[in-house]
Amino acid sequence: MVRLASVEFTKLKNVRSGTRLTFAQAGSVLLGKNGTGKTTLLQYLVALCTADMSAFASDEPFDVSAAFLLSTGESASLRLTGTPNSQPAIPPDEASPYITRYLPASESTRLEYRVASLDRSVEYRVSIVDGQAELYRNEQSLCDPFSTQAFHSPLRSCLVRIEDLVRQNDGSPLSVAGVAAFEFWWIPGALCRYDESLDYFRMLTDENSTYLSMEMTFLDRGKTNASRIRGNTSRFPHDLFSALTQGQNANAHPAEFFSASHSNVGFLREFVKLCKFTGASAIAPIEASRPVGDGVLFEWKLLRFTFDLGRARISHAKLSFGQKRLFSYLYYLACNRQIGIADELVNGMHHEWIEYCLGEACADRQMFYTSQNPLLLDFLTFQSEAEVSQRLIACKWDEQDGFVWENLDARVGQEFYRLYNTGIQHVSDILRTKGWW
Repeated sequence: MVRLASVEFTKLKNVRSGTRLTFAQAGSVLLGKNGTGKTTLLQYLVALCTADMSAFASDEPFDVSAAFLLSTGESASLRLTGTPNSQPAIPPDEASPYITRYLPASESTRLEYRVASLDRSVEYRVSIVDGQAELYRNEQSLCDPFSTQAFHSPLRSCLVRIEDLVRQNDGSPLSVAGVAAFEFWWIPGALCRYDESLDYFRMLTDENSTYLSMEMTFLDRGKTNASRIRGNTSRFPHDLFSALTQGQNANAHPAEFFSASHSNVGFLREFVKLCKFTGASAIAPIEASRPVGDGVLFEWKLLRFTFDLGRARISHAKLSFGQKRLFSYLYYLACNRQIGIADELVNGMHHEWIEYCLGEACADRQMFYTSQNPLLLDFLTFQSEAEVSQRLIACKWDEQDGFVWENLDARVGQEFYRLYNTGIQHVSDILRTKGWW
């Protein structure tokens, strides 16, 4: 799957110019005192992984880039640049885990994405300048420029279009652009910063949340087995969405809700086991339904969960703070199969849950964390001196340069790995006693 190999902040407000970070395949942990930009850096990582230009809007120019490694071994690079405008950006919504600043309409921006085959014989390039896209293969234009204003994910849509053009023009099999499109397909819709409190949990369950809003039109199965969907299905774990909608069709009796059992949904099974429940159910209450052509349209906007403990049954609202954190994090991981980004993950969690969340639960993902709690650090493992430098990112604040973010120095990594291998001290103890954290 896709991995974030490095990022570079050539120019960005309040960040030291020329900052470059490299990351391990397993991901990295950000270390530093409060106010050193750890959460800010996590938000920027989300923005680079989702090609979210709006995240970098400010009253100063910006030039940021990222390098990715695809599952097939190819590398890809993304560069986002922009020039300031006299109009300030809209401030972020403090209640949201996302960066929600938006560029003024007259802001000048440029996105450039390059991906090349392993032998470097073929390179594809996407260039989007002020909402106008151009597509290239070995610097030869593939089509006339076109607008990306209507695209939910412009970069992903452009990669898909490249693949279609290549197939139409020369009948080539799946190209490296197609691989990139496939691997980036699920990132923009589900990836966000998993917050340090219960914001993500509320996004899933709060009555006023629109995060999971969905419209589905189930067609007459006598004519077709298809259904039409309007909404972001990547915000649902795949097995949960399938279980909720399985067997629905236009001829079925109108339902008040769709439901699924923990036996059919992986993250719910994990949660039931970890919290010693005997069962769990997910319910999507139907907000409205009406005939549409040859089908029936259903609308829902949130999920409700119930949990069985012997003969008792409780709702998700009755879970403890730690249980809510664990539940929503397992849901988050089920939606993000490639990259995960979590802020202060261990808040409220039992050490057994932390061990599971840092191990089995996030297997085969690249994870980025911050934590002021030593428990998270103590569950980290390291395989080499080089990995230490890439897995630990030091965050500081400098009055002149702003945020200073650096990989742990190679000599520090060497000394850390020597002490880590002795097995005498916990990771947090090594970092604290040496003054590295």
